Formats: sequence, C-alpha cells, structure tokens
Amino acid sequence: MPSPFTRREVRSSNEEIERMVGARIKRQDILRGDSALHLWVVLDEAVLRRTVGDTEIMARQLKHLHEAAQYPNIDIQVLPFSAGAHAAGAGHFVVLGHDNEREPLNSMGIVYIEMRRRGLYLEDP
Repeated sequence: MPSPFTRREVRSSNEEIERMVGARIKRQDILRGDSALHLWVVLDEAVLRRTVGDTEIMARQLKHLHEAAQYPNIDIQVLPFSAGAHAAGAGHFVVLGHDNEREPLNSMGIVYIEMRRRGLYLEDP
C-alpha cells in the first residue's frame, strides 16, 4: 500500500502527520466487529510495485493487505497493467451503497471522489 499522503502532507509537522495517521487507523476500526462494513478494493498494480520507503516497509504494507484480505467483509483485487486504460485512470473514487436485489431502486449509490482540498459526492445515476 503506498503512502496515503500527498507531497503537501509529507511537508507537514510530525504532529500533523501523527494526527492524520491516527484518523486513518480509527477509520479502519469500522471494518472490524459485529456490524463491520463491507470493503471492496480494486488496487492498480502500480501501487504494489512502486517502492515507498524501504523493503521492510513495503513488506509490512503487503503483509497488512494480506491480513486485511482474510476478513470476510474485505475483498481486495488487483487491476493488472495488462488491463490497459480503465475508468479509474484519472484517480481514485469510492462507491458507497448496497445492493437491494428485490428493489434495485432502493439501492443507495453514491460516488465519492477525494480531491486535493475537498471531496465531491455524486448522487445522480
């Protein structure tokens, strides 16, 4: 998993970086427990191959992904380089919702696009 921080964030104080890391760790807690959310992640192969830090850090990050994938509510897929151009080529996005097979119109479908200074929610089909 590459560093989640942008160049601007890397230049932040140690206290600010610790705060951001703490917030990310707390967000991971919603993936554990009785009412855990389902997470389905598609990673571009590049995030697994681009070295961030040293080999020990990369090994720990890959181990973390492997451990996360063992949870029944977490699915991790890798989009290989051989797939070529794809819809997420301009950046990452999150689809929030659930499938309601009985009443598809009741399925919540919101796309969240995280940008440098703000996020954008898209609700239209």
